[in-house]
Amino acid sequence: MNIRRPAFPHLGLCVVVLSFFGIARPLAAWDRDVHLALVKAAMGISPAAEEHLPLEFRDVLYKELTDPDYIDKECRYHCADTGAKEPALVAEQLLAQIVSPKTVLKPYPRAQLVGRYLHYVADAVAPASLRRENAPKLLNFFANKDFIFFREKRAPLAAPLSASLRKRAEEMVWANANAEAAYTAMFRLAVNTLADAMLLLPAREGASAPDQSPVWFLVNRMDNGGAGKATEGHYEKGSTTETTTYHSYHGYSYDVTSTWTTWNWDPGSKGGGESFRKLNMLERLGVQLAELSTRQETGRVVLRGLLFNNADLCAEGVGLKAGNWSWSLPGLMPPHSIRYFEAEGPADLLSRRLTNGGKATQCQEKVAPPYVSASRSLVLGNTGSTPNFDYATTPVDLSTKPKSSTVNAKQGD
Repeated sequence: MNIRRPAFPHLGLCVVVLSFFGIARPLAAWDRDVHLALVKAAMGISPAAEEHLPLEFRDVLYKELTDPDYIDKECRYHCADTGAKEPALVAEQLLAQIVSPKTVLKPYPRAQLVGRYLHYVADAVAPASLRRENAPKLLNFFANKDFIFFREKRAPLAAPLSASLRKRAEEMVWANANAEAAYTAMFRLAVNTLADAMLLLPAREGASAPDQSPVWFLVNRMDNGGAGKATEGHYEKGSTTETTTYHSYHGYSYDVTSTWTTWNWDPGSKGGGESFRKLNMLERLGVQLAELSTRQETGRVVLRGLLFNNADLCAEGVGLKAGNWSWSLPGLMPPHSIRYFEAEGPADLLSRRLTNGGKATQCQEKVAPPYVSASRSLVLGNTGSTPNFDYATTPVDLSTKPKSSTVNAKQGD
């Protein structure tokens, strides 16, 4: 059944009908918890951006951030790219109200407007599958993935804001092959866009925080049975030997030994146990392909992603290989650094097995652009649910902390 936007929105017709029959409506767009997580992540990567948010009535700001539209609380309709509430346009209109010198806002309504503004900014750069009316929820957005996000050096959001947000939204549709693998890049883009949007707001008095922070790692901690090499269930062939002693009435005895074949069922292993445990991202030393987004085009495939050197040494010969195709990163990769890359390959590249490599070497390289230092990072375990970034407050020194204990704190509920 197609549910159209009510002719009289203030009546909330679809809400009333569905509630009356007890039908649970699926969430759409970024759901409430993800809206909050995006904003808190933006505050985490940019303390300067946080200083542009009002301190008064912060609880009201968060409420409006998660529920800005009382008729469409689940974001099923107002996140669409078309219609009266195109999010990029609504965000632009709300920003104009907040910064207008003709409007004197008291703390409570200011907190309300800022919360709504950030909600629509997030919706403007939601994944393409959510920017349509009655969109389904993105399932397993965080599950079984490693997320890396940090303050990116991007051009600031320019006026008109709606045009800038639409430009950012185009990046959300760049990956057209294995789109789920691009969720990590989409999350980082949304977080940075929100930080940029916060910087357009008036700063609090005395604001002086830097527009940068340590790198954030949201490290996969889900045990899905794939943590170690699995073995299939099978029957194991064996043998059993038994010796029986017999005694005769004439005073002597003799032994009879019997041997027969047995078949015992071995259920196999799904991995994930201590003897099979796969190291997580921060326990694996050396260069690794930390993120990959792919785009299939006519005659070629384009790869974008992040390389991460988790070692106390530099790495040389860093690159990718798939069959007879290869790509190399120029120069040396500094210790504990992250590097964005883009590479082009043949049209059939996705049918080949892609590997990465690099060799550790001594060097005096210092981390400088285009590299990002990850030597001191904020680390949080990813259990598959929406993360709570309030739990990561103390940076971890990756260059000295034992790799086996880098991620040891379970995320709070």
